[in-house]
Amino acid sequence: MAMVRLSVNVNKVATLRNSRGGRVPSVVDAVNVCMAAGSPGITVHPRADARHITAGDVRAIAGVVRGHEPPVELNIEGDPRPDLIALVHEVRPERCACGNTMLALLRPYYTHQVLELPPIAMEVTHWVLHQGWCGDCGHWTKAQVPPEQRIGYGPRFSARVAELAGTYGNGRRMVQTFCASVLRVPLSLGAIQKVLDRVTQAIEPHYTTIATQARQALVNYIDETPWFLTHTLQWLWVMASDTVAFYMIHPHRSKEAFAALIDDWAGILVSDDYGVYQNWVQARQTCLAHLITYRP
Repeated sequence: MAMVRLSVNVNKVATLRNSRGGRVPSVVDAVNVCMAAGSPGITVHPRADARHITAGDVRAIAGVVRGHEPPVELNIEGDPRPDLIALVHEVRPERCACGNTMLALLRPYYTHQVLELPPIAMEVTHWVLHQGWCGDCGHWTKAQVPPEQRIGYGPRFSARVAELAGTYGNGRRMVQTFCASVLRVPLSLGAIQKVLDRVTQAIEPHYTTIATQARQALVNYIDETPWFLTHTLQWLWVMASDTVAFYMIHPHRSKEAFAALIDDWAGILVSDDYGVYQNWVQARQTCLAHLITYRP
């Protein structure tokens, strides 16, 4: 069998059929028309969502192509997902690239992985509130939403919103766009701010605990770097021991900011040669990385 120079893709015939519903137009009839016109090849691309060509179509087409004279190649395209690989083995390729149609020892030779996110669907819990008539006082009594549920957003969702805005420094509108585009959850800027405020309140005790542990450490590595907050230059200070890292955002890079960071800590300071650090009255070790940098 010679190399195929033309292979007709019949996917669109299946797309039209599926959009109309039913069996018309017939993909098999289209294949027969192509072969009668002399096409040496038929191409199909069965997607996982069966948008056009289905596995049943592939089997039916393979049945009419197999044994046709002159020989017609059936070309199956697609990503190597398990169900497609099984389908290809079921209908079997018709020929080798050299033209040989007698294939033997068919076996898997390579596994290609395609990573994909599963569909993201929100888990929605409905709280149906009831009201009842009190025969003693003559008033309606209404149930209330539990306090922990009144915010309308669960802890996992709130944590992701806070991570996007806080950890990665995204603006409120960027978070809003992400929630609408990826999570399919429309949020107002005010709702996003309320979520962030609640997360801030929730993590405040942990933040305080980290600060306390850092200020009790014998040795701390301290540094600062510019940090833009709502387009305004601030400073991100860090105080890191061998167990915790305490971060603080402060409007200034100054002695006052350093004092706010360390509070009553009086241990061994490891730092660069910023002037505030050089005036440290306790023991200080210049950061070795900075010593290398400053070396002439």
